Amino acid sequence: MIGESREWLPAYLILVLLGLLELYLSAPAQANFVAVLARQSAGGASASDVAQAVTRTFELMAIWTFAGPFVLWSFVGALLTAVAITARGAMGSRAPGFSTFFALCINCALPAEIGQLAFYGATRLHNPATFRSPNDFYTVLPFSLAVLRPHGSVPEIAFLSYWGIFTLWSLILLGCGYATIAKIQLVPALLLVLGVGLSLALTQVAGAQ
Repeated sequence: MIGESREWLPAYLILVLLGLLELYLSAPAQANFVAVLARQSAGGASASDVAQAVTRTFELMAIWTFAGPFVLWSFVGALLTAVAITARGAMGSRAPGFSTFFALCINCALPAEIGQLAFYGATRLHNPATFRSPNDFYTVLPFSLAVLRPHGSVPEIAFLSYWGIFTLWSLILLGCGYATIAKIQLVPALLLVLGVGLSLALTQVAGAQ
């Protein structure tokens, strides 16, 4: 049980492996998308400028593949720890520490990452030249609420695409695990995790603009 073992390394390594595989599968589509942006922003960039932009983007994405799980889930883990300490303190008992909730977050992130793998794998089945905006990535599979607004704006699609089958799976696991480990009722735990999901969805909107 995660609450006792606090084991996070195997899940982290799986997340990194899946992230690198996603980067490989989506490389043609991502390269075309970055090239389009480079040409638009530079007003007719040269081939060498476009190549540099593509290379720099893939370097940053590779770094984020390794650092992202730590940055993202450390923040969420710290939030969950603070809430648990407050709630358990009010009841006169001691809450588990940060390492427990960080391990919970890392492990519960796996279903969402599998969903990402499915999305990026699907880009490999399409002509890379068709990926010219973030929406082309977000709507490549009908697994999220983005299907409700297929021709919406980039912020709309970015927000809706976060709420997919695999992400909801991860959030429900996180809520259930948090309720068990923090010893709080399930509904408040799920509402807290829903708030976390909302924050992450808004972060995705910011990153898409």
